[in-house]
Amino acid sequence: VQFPVAGTYHCPNIGLHFVVVRAVTIEIGICAWSQHLDKTPLQDSHMVAGPLLDIKAEQGAVAAGQVDISWFRVAHFQEHGMVLEVPARVEQCYTVLENPSFSPMGVLLRLMPAVRPFIPINSVTLIYYYLNLKDVTLHLYLIPNDWTIQKAIDEQEMRFQFVRIHKPPPVDSLHIGSRYIVSASKNLEIIPKELELCYRSPRESQLFSEIYVGHMGSEIKLRIIDKKNKNLKWEALLN
Repeated sequence: VQFPVAGTYHCPNIGLHFVVVRAVTIEIGICAWSQHLDKTPLQDSHMVAGPLLDIKAEQGAVAAGQVDISWFRVAHFQEHGMVLEVPARVEQCYTVLENPSFSPMGVLLRLMPAVRPFIPINSVTLIYYYLNLKDVTLHLYLIPNDWTIQKAIDEQEMRFQFVRIHKPPPVDSLHIGSRYIVSASKNLEIIPKELELCYRSPRESQLFSEIYVGHMGSEIKLRIIDKKNKNLKWEALLN
């Protein structure tokens, strides 16, 4: 990514903001968490909460970086080991690192059993359909709002000739580790009928519900309901 002059830049596709003091080119890659985190004791006490980014930039050119996620510590994997950095400040939807030094870095959440069910995150629903003559099959995903996961799912579904249906995400924040019930306005076969909102690496298989529609004779309304309190969290109309 090239930034031609000093200023603040937003990369919406990867959820990053940069404040640069001069023209600079920043290289951004993706690493596997398992390659780094499995070598540390943090795999039992912390949960992955975003992609592991490998960012390279000229030293001193970046004054601050913002990661679109909160409640967390930033893990830096360096030659001598891993360092957990406390963000300079935490806003509603992102953490801020001032005068950052770049190495493979990602966001971790410290696991506290009493708090975990109450941690809200932004999420998205992804719907894909496959049309075989007159029969329709749907795949419904409920995942954290992470562009690397969405890209991995898109590529996986395209390999099997499924087509994405664009629908709005849930309006309210959902809770990591909570379970949600998938239902429909018609008596459709849905397997499984429950989805857990969890963070999985883009290289792992993601959880989804397969919905067999059969003949699409009329419109269908899909719903996602919080299993615990039975509140409606998301719905979409397909026709």
